[in-house]
Amino acid sequence: MTDTLPDHAVAAERFRRTLAVHASGVVIITAQSGGVPVGLTATSFSSVSLDPPLVSFYVDRSSTTWPRLGAAGHFAVNILASDQAELAARFARKGADRFAPPTRW
Repeated sequence: MTDTLPDHAVAAERFRRTLAVHASGVVIITAQSGGVPVGLTATSFSSVSLDPPLVSFYVDRSSTTWPRLGAAGHFAVNILASDQAELAARFARKGADRFAPPTRW
């Protein structure tokens, strides 16, 4: 018998390597909620567990994005490079169309 992962599962070694290069920094959490893309900037992102693969991020209680993001079945963590400050700022702004050009969904 071989262990197979569902299409959406993350391989443990790849997960470990990815988080090892992200000691600290800014990420953008994105998802689809009701077919509509949602996302926000998170500066408090960290690894919790390798098995199962778990991460943690914190969201302000007043976030208007969180209810839609929290309702999504899955989410993506987009790890930003040092030259993506404007993208981080776009997803941090209240009332901004975060998925307008040049951001593509």
